[in-house]
Amino acid sequence: MKFLLAPALALLLLLTGCASPQPRIKPVTLNDLRDFREARLAERLRARLVVSIRDERVRRLDTDPEQRVAQALRDEGNRMANAVGLKLVEHYPIEALDLYVYVLEGDSADTVDRAARHLETAPRVHNVQRVNLFRTRSAQPDEPGANATGSNDDPLGPLQALPATELARLHTIATGRGVTIAVVDTGIDLRHEDLQGAQLEARDLVGNNPDVPVETHATAVTGIMLAQARNGVGISGIAPGARIIVLRACWEESSDDSAYCNTFTLAKALAAALEANVDIVNLSLTGPMDPLLVQLVEALLARNVIVVAANADEPDQGPFPSKLSGVISATSRPVLARDPGPVYAPGNDIITLLPESRYGLRDGSSISAAQVSGVAGLFRERDPALTADALEALLHGRGVEEEGLAGLLEALQKAGQ
Repeated sequence: MKFLLAPALALLLLLTGCASPQPRIKPVTLNDLRDFREARLAERLRARLVVSIRDERVRRLDTDPEQRVAQALRDEGNRMANAVGLKLVEHYPIEALDLYVYVLEGDSADTVDRAARHLETAPRVHNVQRVNLFRTRSAQPDEPGANATGSNDDPLGPLQALPATELARLHTIATGRGVTIAVVDTGIDLRHEDLQGAQLEARDLVGNNPDVPVETHATAVTGIMLAQARNGVGISGIAPGARIIVLRACWEESSDDSAYCNTFTLAKALAAALEANVDIVNLSLTGPMDPLLVQLVEALLARNVIVVAANADEPDQGPFPSKLSGVISATSRPVLARDPGPVYAPGNDIITLLPESRYGLRDGSSISAAQVSGVAGLFRERDPALTADALEALLHGRGVEEEGLAGLLEALQKAGQ
């Protein structure tokens, strides 16, 4: 089943009075600045380590009023850091895995390399790894202005990949009611007009701000799934009846839609998803394989949580998490959707929500993943025990007679019967 710049910044050459011709300096573009910013972030992370220990005491943290366990674990991290010439900069429990995680920092990559070799053989250490950098996967082709209101229909519905009239047919069968989806992403505009009345909450796991920052990527991704239907504004989400928890593990460096995450922010978000007993996790991001994050995703899969990830559509995009066995990978490029390949879902010029109650078009496998997660929400409402393998088979058209939207309707009607 086929599912359904700004001007360049010029550098001026300062002349020193020399009469000979001076070479012209190539203008610096926004892409150059983005690459520089990403390199700077990666360099900063090279001086950090993630060290985890297995300790059943993490289960007692919430029932320890005097915080003695927390203090003991923190002290252990400080001793570990001091022994190898590093400093403890962050620590947190992952109760679902009986792990306590420490982030240690050194003054150089060489210092961290030596510390890593020592800690790999230290008592009680479960895992030692570098801190990896991840990126969200969407782009901005265009941005229409806000729509007019006043109708009971969704004015921008006809522009959707699955128009509101067709979504309404799906919504007679399921809306995602009773299903919880974790969106591991950036901050979100909780006050967006098309999210009012939705079951939506957000937590900031980057800066621990009580008010989650308003950012573009998660607003767009969540809008695909949760925009409220027939409310007279905007669009209709694929699963408007679902409950979504946005877990901010990524942050936007500027307004150009570039967002970054790292090992320990993503680990906290995945641990939070485990604790929240969600049905679906949307990971619209890519990066390198990461031992701690792989453990967490595998723990989610072991609980029959459906994990949907943005496919690595470009060669420079890493294999995590889309290449993990059991994860449903979503691609915006139909040519990649071969059985057994990633699931194709529309991901080019897709209308969705932007901050400040605006709407715009977005491209990329991030958007495709959001569409698949929304559809997963419909199927999970119909069949709470549905596995990721079974859903992926249906999305590839196996077990259904019709194609396209008709096949989706057919499969949704059969689910849970």
